[in-house]
This record gives sequence, structure tokens and C-alpha cells, in this order.
Amino acid sequence: VDTTADLILKAHSMSCALLKEKSMEFYAKNAPAIMKTKGWENIIESNVILRELLELTMGDPTTSATQEENNDMNYERMSVSQLRRKLDEEGECVDGSKRMLIMRLRDVDVAKASVTGDDSDENVDGGADAEETDA
Repeated sequence: VDTTADLILKAHSMSCALLKEKSMEFYAKNAPAIMKTKGWENIIESNVILRELLELTMGDPTTSATQEENNDMNYERMSVSQLRRKLDEEGECVDGSKRMLIMRLRDVDVAKASVTGDDSDENVDGGADAEETDA
């Protein structure tokens, strides 16, 4: 408990996604005690880490229920281990932070959608293709 806040900061600064995830999970179970430690003072100086801890304990406020229902996979809720396993299944690189892994999986999803012709998730030009084919 005494070193958890410092461990979260160290893992974040060294891009050790799995260590950061495990430290943050430990925080979620022991938040009141960790918030009383000396290391907590350093955590409150980092907006990025505070936001991640809030998302972990309260959920991501930018993700609506509708958005979650429309996604086959909610990568934000997956652990680093799960993200890496999924990337490995796709034959993709498994190194990097959680955000990098999520971005890589989303790129895979976009690539798959373009191969299958399913562009319902991403319509970049606002429907210009549909107008061109009707003309």
C-alpha cells in the first residue's frame, strides 16, 4: 500500500503497461489507504494518471451506453493481457502501452471492415461515396 502510488507513476513513466495495470487494480481495491500515503501527493499532480484512476473506478464518462452496445469489443474495458492476446491472435505486435494496443486493435478492425466492405463503423467523408454511386 505504501508504495503503490509511486509504482503507478514509475510504471507510467517507463511505459510498463502490465505493471501499471496491476498497480492500478490494486489501487482500486485499496484506494482509501493509498490516498493517505506520501506518494499520493505525486499522483494528484498528474492529470493523466488521475483521469485513468477515475475511469478505472468510475467508468469512462466519454463512453455512452449506446456506444458500448454498438461495439463488438469494448477495448477500454479489456486488460492489457487480454488486449495483447487479441493482438497476438491477429498476428499484430503486442508491445506498447494500453492506449497503443487499443489503437492497434482499432486499426485492425478498420482494416477488416474495409476488406469485407463494411464501412458502417467509419464513414470518413460523410457519405460522399453514396452520392457518387447514385449519380
